[in-house]
This record gives sequence, structure tokens and C-alpha cells, in this order.
Amino acid sequence: MVEEDRATRSSSGVRVPKQQRSRETQASILEAALVVFADRGYNGASMRRIAERAGVGQPVVVYHFRTKEALWVATVEWALGGFLVHIEPLIEALEGLDPATTLSLIFQQFTRYSAGTPELFQVLLDANRHGGPGLAKVTEDQLRPIFERLRKLIVSGQKAGTVAAGDPALIYYALVAIGSTLFSLNQEFKLLTGRDPREPEVVEAQAGLLAQIFFRSVGGAETPTPR
Repeated sequence: MVEEDRATRSSSGVRVPKQQRSRETQASILEAALVVFADRGYNGASMRRIAERAGVGQPVVVYHFRTKEALWVATVEWALGGFLVHIEPLIEALEGLDPATTLSLIFQQFTRYSAGTPELFQVLLDANRHGGPGLAKVTEDQLRPIFERLRKLIVSGQKAGTVAAGDPALIYYALVAIGSTLFSLNQEFKLLTGRDPREPEVVEAQAGLLAQIFFRSVGGAETPTPR
């Protein structure tokens, strides 16, 4: 009886440890929250609507995240973590390369992630427009370390003459905009061009623009775009 309390059975009859089930439930809630916050904004989202999308009861959402603000912070941290999981090994592998090449590859990967997760940018835009209550925490804990790390690379590349001149913070945000905005304006892009911006060839073309506009190799040629 004690063992049954510590595990549940999946639909296939396989016993699932309680801790694993809790993680899976949290992941389902976070996935649902990302979509709802992007679609409705912080003010328009509700714990009830997020619970419905996740397929769980509202008390389950409250049990795991307590408040809407805590859920918003956890959702953004979770979405950013999905990007960092892909980018950290890349940064380690690129250690020792020139800053322009490193930045180019990082932001190309960011573009690909944004194409698959446009909701993250939409949630952050909403928070910036309406002063979302968790924005200060997410900025300090998650965004500032990324910003400072990449700003240093931008400055190093500018000193080497391989990164476009200008305020490093503005260069950073220009790169973020190129890598993410298109996928948040996907309906407009479809109407104007008849193409889906998430098509692989469009995503890769957009990623390649970063290197063409902002980065040059040490020898003066454009930083190559990997295929």
C-alpha cells in the first residue's frame, strides 16, 4: 500500500514514480502557460485557463506554482532554459574562436530557437508593454548574465574590427530583434509573401542575415553560415 502511494500507473499500466509524475505535470503546465501568456498577455491569462489547456485542475496549478506571478516567472525561466540547454555546449565548443564567429553562431542558433518558440518573445514583449510583475526578477536572474556575456564578445569583436561599430547594447538588441521578431509577425509575413517564416529555408536565410550585416571574419570576409 505504501508503495502504491509513491507511484502511479500510466495509461499503459507502467508504474510512474511520484516525483517523475510531478515533473511531467509541471512541464505540461509550463508548456500551456507559455501559450496562454503569449496569446492573452499577463493580464488576460488566468490560472483556470492555463489549467484547462494543460488538462489538469486549477488546484493542481496552484499547488505547483501558488500564484500567477510565480507561474509567469517559472514559465519564462523554463523557456529561456530551453535555449540555454542548446547554447551552452555551443559556447564551450566555440571557446578560443574569434568573437565574430562565436557571436554569429550563437545568434544563428537563437534564430532557430525563436522560430520554434515564438511565444517567449511575445511574452517578454507583453511584459515590457505592461510592466509584468516578474520582469525585474527574470531580467536580473536570467537575462542579465546572457546580456553581459554577449556584450563582452561584441566589444572584443569591435576591437578586432570583425563586429559592426556602435553601442554594444544596441548591437545586442538589433541581433535579438532580427533573430526573433519575424516569427512573432508570422501572419503578417504570410500575407505579404505567401510563405511561412518557420519554413527551414526561411529560418536559415534569416539566421544568415546576422552574419552578413554584423560580422566579418578576421580576414575581412563575411563570417560563414553553417549548413
